[in-house]
Amino acid sequence: MKTAVLRLGDFATQHFIKSISALDVKLNYRVVGCDFNLINSLLPGPSRELDKVFDDLVIGLKKEGYEEVLIPNVTILNYFIDRKLSEQIKVFSPYELLQDKMEKLGQSKLTFLSSKYLAKEQPFNKYLSEERVSVLPLSKSDVNYLDSIRLSIFENGAVDIKQFNNIIASYPKTVMVLSCSEFSIVNSELVGNTIDLLSLQLEEWIAN
Repeated sequence: MKTAVLRLGDFATQHFIKSISALDVKLNYRVVGCDFNLINSLLPGPSRELDKVFDDLVIGLKKEGYEEVLIPNVTILNYFIDRKLSEQIKVFSPYELLQDKMEKLGQSKLTFLSSKYLAKEQPFNKYLSEERVSVLPLSKSDVNYLDSIRLSIFENGAVDIKQFNNIIASYPKTVMVLSCSEFSIVNSELVGNTIDLLSLQLEEWIAN
């Protein structure tokens, strides 16, 4: 399989590639550029303009012979899943594996740590089985603070992690799911029970 990794935000893409390099397996892929500034200006969507950008992107990838694509951005990954672009080029949804991980941990309650938009819209529920897991929301103040942390990581690649860990500690009865690429960057500095969606995407890639 010829695999593309989309080059999106600088820090997120660098972290994603480092995560691939750290895997104890030899995998072939190529980082492929796209107009992330345009895409980011159109997110979270949906819109006809964004649809066209992604349609053209998939057409271009297929013309170059790519059969599957890794996407180091949860919002964009969800967009591909929702628009069934995965029927045209293979993507790796982390949500079935997320539920499997929860069962192995003996946990059924989870909370998504995400952008302010995703926290408000809660699109994750449609990918999950209510019989397997239940989603608990963050407080409004925590959503706002986490979004400021996300923006700081997006712009600088780092952040004071203390308050982030304090927020995680304040939800002791739920597994915290890192649901944006910026939070994946600081995953190694976090304490508590966390699962990283982008890491699960890589696990799905290796398994398939």
